[in-house]
Amino acid sequence: LKYIERNECIIYAWKLDRLARNPKDGGELQWLLGKGQILEVRTFERLFRNTSDDNFMMNLDFGMAEKYVDDLSINVKRGIRAKLEKGEWPNCAPFGYNNNITTHLVDVNQEQAPHVIEMFRLYATGGYGIRELSQIMFDKGMRTRGGAKVGKTKIHVMLTNPFYYGMMLKDGLFYPGKHETLIVKETFDRVQDIISGRY
Repeated sequence: LKYIERNECIIYAWKLDRLARNPKDGGELQWLLGKGQILEVRTFERLFRNTSDDNFMMNLDFGMAEKYVDDLSINVKRGIRAKLEKGEWPNCAPFGYNNNITTHLVDVNQEQAPHVIEMFRLYATGGYGIRELSQIMFDKGMRTRGGAKVGKTKIHVMLTNPFYYGMMLKDGLFYPGKHETLIVKETFDRVQDIISGRY
């Protein structure tokens, strides 16, 4: 847009929805077309110039593009919710698990899972801080997928993730998962008490 504001242009696009899918972007393009900075917009289907009819058709096309995006967002959210209700995790598997593209479930990562179990066990004793636990688990061989030390922020995220005892948390709602659990809920609850200072 900055380039177009300085130079007269002809824009080539497959369809108008390749240029804008929200009112702000579409309006800016139409404004530049009206100013004469954009001489014309050429798509596979038609040619748009600064005429009343072309502006009307551009409004329609941009409106349809925005509607498509809105509908797509709704459908994606509906699909994610349906997957969660079936006990399937729709995102990248947490540390300790792998995504299974065949079953669409998550499988236990046999190398990482024992470290997750040990990390929860140690922290549940109340004798270790998260920074200390990060170093202890590194010494025990726990690594990120890239081979680095698992930092305290990641450790905290893991320790507060109910996924490990079988519940999937998404947008403030809990869903029971079909995946194999690594810890029991009692251990998870004890860890939460320690983290929150209730223990």
